[in-house]
Amino acid sequence: MSTNMDSEFGNIETLTKHDLKWLKMYKLAYEYYKEHGNLMIPARYVISINGNSFALGSWIEYQRRCYSNEKLDDNKIELLESIDMIWNVLSHSWDKMYKLAYEYYKEHGDLLIPQSYKIIDNGIVMNLGVWINTQRCNYRNKSLSPKRVALLESINMNWNPEKDWNKMYKLACEYYHKNGNLLIPIGYFIDLEGDKINLGTWISRQRVQYKEKQLIQERIELLESIGMAWEVDLEELYTDRWNKMYEYAEEYYKEHGNLLIPHSFLLITDEEIITLGHWIAYQRAQYKKKQLVQERIELLESIGMVWKVDLEKKNNNKWLKKFEYAKKYYEEHGDLLMPRSFILITDHERVNLGTWIQAQRDSYRNQKLSQERIELLESIGMVWKVKNGLNKKYIDDSEAKEKKDQPKQLVKKPKNNYKVQQ
Repeated sequence: MSTNMDSEFGNIETLTKHDLKWLKMYKLAYEYYKEHGNLMIPARYVISINGNSFALGSWIEYQRRCYSNEKLDDNKIELLESIDMIWNVLSHSWDKMYKLAYEYYKEHGDLLIPQSYKIIDNGIVMNLGVWINTQRCNYRNKSLSPKRVALLESINMNWNPEKDWNKMYKLACEYYHKNGNLLIPIGYFIDLEGDKINLGTWISRQRVQYKEKQLIQERIELLESIGMAWEVDLEELYTDRWNKMYEYAEEYYKEHGNLLIPHSFLLITDEEIITLGHWIAYQRAQYKKKQLVQERIELLESIGMVWKVDLEKKNNNKWLKKFEYAKKYYEEHGDLLMPRSFILITDHERVNLGTWIQAQRDSYRNQKLSQERIELLESIGMVWKVKNGLNKKYIDDSEAKEKKDQPKQLVKKPKNNYKVQQ
């Protein structure tokens, strides 16, 4: 986009007064974008120039309404999108909160977030706990779209946390009767009917809520009846857990000769699910941050730990592994028309295959998929653009995404809507 805006406007001599007024406001929006990096302008935002006031906030809102009602010209749409116009602010905000929820899920394995839970994102306090609770309310009121329901369920959303608490308490009881205590490390998972349940994180969360006086008396008494200790020696607990995880890593090394373990790799025992891939990745991250003690560095290196992995090779191997899962799906079903929320459960991992397939379509659409991968996917029946079918209600979400950003000229040659006046 040209930055010499005055000269660009100076070349326009034959536009209507309405068009000139629009371009004048667009110039103000462009200047705002250059300073702030977005067009998230408050509705009452006004700019004063030489004693004249310009309601830029209201103007931006009006452009969104025109776009929504299909009353905005194509060239105006292009100009606004060239400075990152967001047409649906509510949808954008939802997507941003979902991303934070996804990051929380990746770290904790669930979305059992206290309503008071907040997170700081780029210096802004975000009420993630309130947002999660709002999604549950919208679900109960049937005002949450199927697409959003699927997205939240793909990151283990529980729509009835009260019922979930009772389920988790039952699992804690079983652990207590078997081990005599609730000294469970955060990374302790168990398998429940094919679901990976993070009992360790749940127990830790109860302690946090007790400390913050957010746990009701009934639950306090229930937990104390099975030996809950509210104050624990976390260092000793984590040390014991680290040593146990190291033993699992050592067993893997003896069998495979390396520790090049996929992040999603699971080791399933009779008692729990071991997230060994996640643990190995965490050790590398701690090493990179220089937060891993020398003793542990030496122990891991003694079983072949490689601290810096060839990411290109690793990512390619990861892609090929997902491709093999997709190929098996195709051989069984005859197509790749699976919903985004489809999850494939194997002996060692939960594969978000539906999300991966959609990611390939997105990469193809954005011209970021190599020809080799395109041909591989097409060999197993990949359809790049999927619409609602008669027999399958699968929707290609790519149509809802914003157009790919491309540099555009501030003012184009008048056409269609900008007619030259005779």
